[in-house]
Amino acid sequence: MEREITEYNLDKRGVAKLTLNRPEKLNTFDLKMQGEIAATLNEVNADPNVKILVITGKGKYFSSGLDVKEVIQLLPEAGANKEVWPEPAGAGDIRAASVKKITIAALNGPAVGMSCDLALSCDFRIMAESATLWEAYARLMPPSAGTWFLPRMIGLQRAMEMLLLGEPIDAMKAYEWGLVYKVVSENQLEAATDELCEKLLQYSPAVLQYTKASILGGLHKDLPNAMDYISWTRHMTINLGIVQEAARAISLKRRPNYPA
Repeated sequence: MEREITEYNLDKRGVAKLTLNRPEKLNTFDLKMQGEIAATLNEVNADPNVKILVITGKGKYFSSGLDVKEVIQLLPEAGANKEVWPEPAGAGDIRAASVKKITIAALNGPAVGMSCDLALSCDFRIMAESATLWEAYARLMPPSAGTWFLPRMIGLQRAMEMLLLGEPIDAMKAYEWGLVYKVVSENQLEAATDELCEKLLQYSPAVLQYTKASILGGLHKDLPNAMDYISWTRHMTINLGIVQEAARAISLKRRPNYPA
């Protein structure tokens, strides 16, 4: 696909990296940025060579959120009752959360509004010390997918604090609240992200994907139905030879060579 304000690359390990590349605009989410992110997420989901997706920003911000200047141009007059948004609320976050591969948000700076929700939709968040999570919607419009993610992640009162007060949460508070896997200095962000990727790459991509699906699916299932799905995933991994290879590797104290 043709890219103008994002960068994308896939290394030999199967680690893909999506970089928001509009630093002069603090990586704001205009329609073009949203479209490129959506297309990349679809590409990652469909590409069997991708095992992990890392999302980060270029410059001082992960993203400052919605491009308000563009919003002003798109908004109709009050009372016009026109549909102006290209997608329903949270469409991008639903798409990101639906990526089967493991996703990591490497937060190089503040993540505001839409980009905060994008980070919340990832499986891991690593934050630079200068980064913040900021659900800043209240000063502009009703919020988005953070209303779904945050109560499940940090409880109702803290979700109310973030969404109703609309104040930034610094990296250490985010870590204390359990929103973040790790907080590191700015110059260690890339290394810490790569270290996490290496840990994940030790395991079968299929096992990781099934485990992710089990966790997220379990939020909506009772225990027996959740275990039925686990039983099915075990059957699948045995059929693929993954469990057998993992058992041999553990027994022989070597790194497994999982079937493609």
